[in-house]
Amino acid sequence: MWPCNKGGLLLKLASRLDMYQWAASNSGRKLDLMSSYAIIETGGKQYRVNAGETLVTEVVPNVKVGDTVTFDRVLLVKNEDSVEVGTPYLENTTISATVESLDRAKKMIVFKYKPKKRYRRKLGHRQPYMVSRVEEISP
Repeated sequence: MWPCNKGGLLLKLASRLDMYQWAASNSGRKLDLMSSYAIIETGGKQYRVNAGETLVTEVVPNVKVGDTVTFDRVLLVKNEDSVEVGTPYLENTTISATVESLDRAKKMIVFKYKPKKRYRRKLGHRQPYMVSRVEEISP
């Protein structure tokens, strides 16, 4: 959770860099501001990826374990000396990753209930996901 004052508002006095360092130190993720990274969009969500990292996303259709997946919806690429921002996506920039495993998440119980009407429905749902290792960020 972000640092808040008594009113529950986000502290606006801290610089953006301090907030990133605070979030990284509390999330357990090592923050390396000098490394290159990219922000991609897949499955309606955005992910920050580095080369060599493991990425957990929603399953891309028609993919098997060991296949190479190419993410072409790249929103931002940061190198050591420059930042490129797309409008909305960067052209000719792709992220390639190798699929390590396909699995389903833990079961979620969906329970519908209406009081005093004897209406109860219990459903289960397991969301499929894909674990892949980012190979390279190619501009």
